[in-house]
Amino acid sequence: MFVFAASFISGIIVYNFRPYFPLSLTAVVILSIIICVVGGYSRSELSDVPSVKGNTGKTAKRHVFIIAVFVFGFIYSSARQTALPDITLPDGDLAVEGIITDVPELSGEKLRFTIDEAVVNSVKVPGKIRLVILKESFGGSFHENMPGPGAAITSIARLRKPGLLRNTGLFSQDLRREGIAAVGYVKQLRFINRGHGLLVQVGKKRQQIGNIIDNSLSPENASFHKAIIPGLKAGIGQDMRDAFSATGLAHILSISGTHFGLLAFLFFTISRSLIRCLPSTYLTRMTLYITPSQIAVLITLPVLVLYAALSGFSTPTIRSFIMVSIYMLAVFLGRKDQWLNSLSIAAVIVLLWNPDALFELSFLLSFAAVLSIGSVLEKRGENMNHTLYPSGTLYPDTAVKWGRAAMIKAVEKVKTGMLITVAAVLGT
Repeated sequence: MFVFAASFISGIIVYNFRPYFPLSLTAVVILSIIICVVGGYSRSELSDVPSVKGNTGKTAKRHVFIIAVFVFGFIYSSARQTALPDITLPDGDLAVEGIITDVPELSGEKLRFTIDEAVVNSVKVPGKIRLVILKESFGGSFHENMPGPGAAITSIARLRKPGLLRNTGLFSQDLRREGIAAVGYVKQLRFINRGHGLLVQVGKKRQQIGNIIDNSLSPENASFHKAIIPGLKAGIGQDMRDAFSATGLAHILSISGTHFGLLAFLFFTISRSLIRCLPSTYLTRMTLYITPSQIAVLITLPVLVLYAALSGFSTPTIRSFIMVSIYMLAVFLGRKDQWLNSLSIAAVIVLLWNPDALFELSFLLSFAAVLSIGSVLEKRGENMNHTLYPSGTLYPDTAVKWGRAAMIKAVEKVKTGMLITVAAVLGT
């Protein structure tokens, strides 16, 4: 699965970098295809042994399938490109209508939200529009009465094209890549309806949780809790971002693998422990059909889905949810050692959902860290088995005392923890 995932990723990379390296990329692709196809068939033709013929024939088919996956990645990335056309925005106040797509977030003295299906002066505009409401213009409690996702609005606003935020030495942010065609300030606002539907109701719950946190905590504490619970990050100040970055904990402010991994670990461990506490008669009968670990997975997965919905289905959230869910499914199926296949499947699913995610720093860091840690854990597992149980046999009780065995195991655990940290740092 890893080879096929790499082929799919290669197709996406070649499509996106073809304007910069057309000749070199074309030469590499053609050479790779020739090596795969010709190499596979030439070995088949040189052998007269039926079993070898079958193996080389499978190899040739595998090469053809890899090439097909590469071509699919190239074509799929091309089909998913949705470049926004240039639009001309009139000067002055404009009549802007649309439907709110996200939870309005309060940042200092500003309330920010995004609308889709936008109409400007009775003309439909491609893409989304990000609007800002000033607190001084609408009163102190305006954000508490602001409707959530799905609400239709009509407003008077001043709009402009979004600028490219170029940060020296950092990643440049282009709002147009997020589908934002215009940004502006709202002068007047009126709600037409408040929307309905499952996703709208989930968005309203996120908004309600954010309001409860705002009314219960100080502004600084509220901004932190809104970031790690409902995934509302607009209120985080620069001082807090710098503090978390300085300690290497900036990823905590964005719902990602850390949050989903911890949540899955807690629910899975607690559920499995409670199930194992059942009377032995019921537990024995139950294990004829399903194990405690499988039941714990069935309990944990709905919790992960609910948390992903309440945290807003952002790109890091979806990526983390997919990776953790695939691992949980592997546990359910009894295939816990297939970590590389699970990682490959997660990467393919994420890129099918959004091919541009491949070029996001969070995607690269997440998969690089997991790949590095997984490689170290796999190697360390082999070494620990060899250290604790040489030659594939257990130490007899008379040869090795329990204290020595426990000490060896503790030392190996410490070594593993240190190597995991080094691997994650070097890998990222």
